[in-house]
Amino acid sequence: TIGVMRSTCAVLLALATFAQVLSFASAANCTSFNRDQCVSAYEQCVYDDSTQRCTDFGCNDYTWPSTCNNDQMGLSLDCTWSSAMSKCMPTDPSTAPCRSFGPADCPTETCNVVEEFCVDKSITQLCSSLSEADCTGKCSIVNGVCTLNDGSCSVLSDESSCSSNSNCKWYAALWLCWETASLLPCDTIETASQCPDHCKSVTVDSTTNTFQCTSDPDSVPCTAYITKADCPSTCNFDEAVNVCYNPAFPPPCFEYTSDLCPDTCKVQGASCVELDTPQCADLDPLECAPGLGCTRNCADDVTVCVSCDSTFCDDTPCDSSGNCTSATTISDCESDPACVWDIDLKVCSFVAPDPCEGKSEEVCGTTQDCTWTGGNCLYCPADDPACVVVPDTGMPCSTYNETSCPSPRCVGSFGDPAEKDECRDATCAERMQQDLCGLDADCAWESGVNACYNQTAGDKVPCFMYANETTCQASDHCDFIDGICENFDDHKVCPDHMSEETCPEDRCWWTNGKCNNIACSAFTHQIDCDLASCTWFEDAAGSTCFNDTGLACSNYTLEQCPPKRCIANAITDSCDLPSCKEEYNKEDCESLQHCRWFSDSLGSEFCYLDDGRPCNKWSTTDCPFERCFLGTVCREFMCSDFSNTTCEANNCTWDEGKERCYKEEGQSCESFLVSDCPSRCNADFTLDMCRDFVCSDYNIDTCTTAPAELNCVVTTQAGEQFCLTEGEAVPCEHFDFRQADCPDYCNWNPQNLICVEPDTTPKCQRLTQEYSCRLRSDCTFANLFCQPCESEPCATVTASTTVTTTMATTATASQGPSTTVTITSDTTTDGTSTATATATD
Repeated sequence: TIGVMRSTCAVLLALATFAQVLSFASAANCTSFNRDQCVSAYEQCVYDDSTQRCTDFGCNDYTWPSTCNNDQMGLSLDCTWSSAMSKCMPTDPSTAPCRSFGPADCPTETCNVVEEFCVDKSITQLCSSLSEADCTGKCSIVNGVCTLNDGSCSVLSDESSCSSNSNCKWYAALWLCWETASLLPCDTIETASQCPDHCKSVTVDSTTNTFQCTSDPDSVPCTAYITKADCPSTCNFDEAVNVCYNPAFPPPCFEYTSDLCPDTCKVQGASCVELDTPQCADLDPLECAPGLGCTRNCADDVTVCVSCDSTFCDDTPCDSSGNCTSATTISDCESDPACVWDIDLKVCSFVAPDPCEGKSEEVCGTTQDCTWTGGNCLYCPADDPACVVVPDTGMPCSTYNETSCPSPRCVGSFGDPAEKDECRDATCAERMQQDLCGLDADCAWESGVNACYNQTAGDKVPCFMYANETTCQASDHCDFIDGICENFDDHKVCPDHMSEETCPEDRCWWTNGKCNNIACSAFTHQIDCDLASCTWFEDAAGSTCFNDTGLACSNYTLEQCPPKRCIANAITDSCDLPSCKEEYNKEDCESLQHCRWFSDSLGSEFCYLDDGRPCNKWSTTDCPFERCFLGTVCREFMCSDFSNTTCEANNCTWDEGKERCYKEEGQSCESFLVSDCPSRCNADFTLDMCRDFVCSDYNIDTCTTAPAELNCVVTTQAGEQFCLTEGEAVPCEHFDFRQADCPDYCNWNPQNLICVEPDTTPKCQRLTQEYSCRLRSDCTFANLFCQPCESEPCATVTASTTVTTTMATTATASQGPSTTVTITSDTTTDGTSTATATATD
């Protein structure tokens, strides 16, 4: 049984999580590595496809509490599993890599927010955001997309780009480009076929014949094994969750249902959680989640987190009426005190009511967790250092430290590493009362929206603060668009705006002192989508804006799936390559790469795939019939395939007497293609050649009628009669599939069930097993058969569909004996097959 290697995504994912096999360096400098080096150093490094950079392996890359707390990779990481957040976190947050943060919590002292990603400080722009005209320097166009060209082969994501680089080799079965100077790391390959010669093969799923390739079988991690039968004795298998695991790193509690929760975990609500998970009542409302067995107390107090029912955890938002989520403008949203408008995402969300808001100074002083400060009653839990009220002695803010910093005139750092233990003057925007705003000569108060802004610096009131169209249009820098007051848009790309006031709010956001692009999916108008260097797609079902980075479809999540060239499959929760057969109109068909539209006068119309491969590289179900002949196999057209009306148009000759189309020019048989082989020669489709007749082409009855110059005689061996040249031994290949009859002067090949001459290499066409075929650099396996390739090494052909075929083919000469070979085969998406062959005379 033969299978296939998985896609590049699965290959690189398996590599990134395979933690014990290959070590690139004892102390890898991941940020200096290109993609190839990063992939090879996966024990210490992680390649981020979003930013196209190599980064250090961090705590957030651990997904189990046991691997997190015990630093499974042995990288001296000080990690702690946060049960409340269900995430592995560094004990010292300052050591976390930038990519572990989102744009909102990205630490600006060590990282930058570029596009929608938190990246290293040295990165100021991503190649994927550049247009083709601006794609220069370290960026280059690959498969139509601007890509970071770091010198590695694996960044070349298509065959043409890879093949044009003399240092790289294209692996079609893996959809992967790799440097020719080194072999693919064994541990990148998980396959349903045999592993390459330089690798060892370990069965990880005997039910599907799936193998893990490795350089050291003892280093294959327990979690790579799929079934209990394959799980080795050095590992444990938990039938409750069907996981093979290292005894030192048991599965996390969240893998279990509450009724199967082990003693090492505890049941909370309807969930199995870690023993150190806080009680629901001790969780912050924002941390209250069904995964922890907790839910908001919607009936009595939405600020309180309570335990779920033992059998069901209701995760319905307390705002079940949908009043907040249905609001589309800031004015509609803020008309409900339970709603808040997110100025970055432009959405209205439900928030728990503030228990302190609106209370008088007298009532505030007697209400738990409320503190009167700056003329307002604020929610200040006792354990929140930012809420400690200290007396204001009137001294300059810089003379206080963060714990004695008087609010609201001054602002303390309160743990912000950028400000350290400091107290500073409140900025104009932080002065929330008119009298406090007036204390600073640089500040001005806008009474219509109760906002303070820095007039000296040229700042203006942020447009989003104008709640209605009248006040918005009255300003000199805002415009009312789709129910929202936004900055005037000059239609320049985001990075060209030098100030927050000019940064267009509907398609950009201001972070780290720069106007940056926001997620493509946030745009609802084509002009905004185009200006953000995104791609706009619109059809009868609707429209969307997306960011196509040019990666293989399988590298995208369902949400990121680019609609023009990939298909979002909600059933498998994956992003897949589109199928031409699924397109039912000409425009959609021809918009897909390699898809062709067919229509005729009879009304037949359909879409089919034709990527230009030679005809003999296609299966019979996908044969591009307009340029190839579909018979028992898919092949090039021969003259004999044409009728009297089409014969001469295809450079052939029509024989009226024989009523056949042929091509005859009197040259030697070998000079003809098998498709044009004249009747005086033998069209040998097995060897894909036109050749002279030999004795073995004749059967017993016609042997003596063969031309005298062939010197043919009837020879008897193993109870059979053969037509051979006088003195010639019966060729070994006559005894293929018959081990008992294979003569002593031949050798038996048990893998392919063939009888072969000693010290000779059997022809590619005789190899029945895909694995044996692929071991030969002069052979290629496609369309159920092993065939010689035109040049070495062979290029693997990728088929487009999966087909199960049972085919009976008869190998025979025009006058010779015949053998029927029955082949049952599964042909998969990359052209490899699972084949079983039997033969009968």
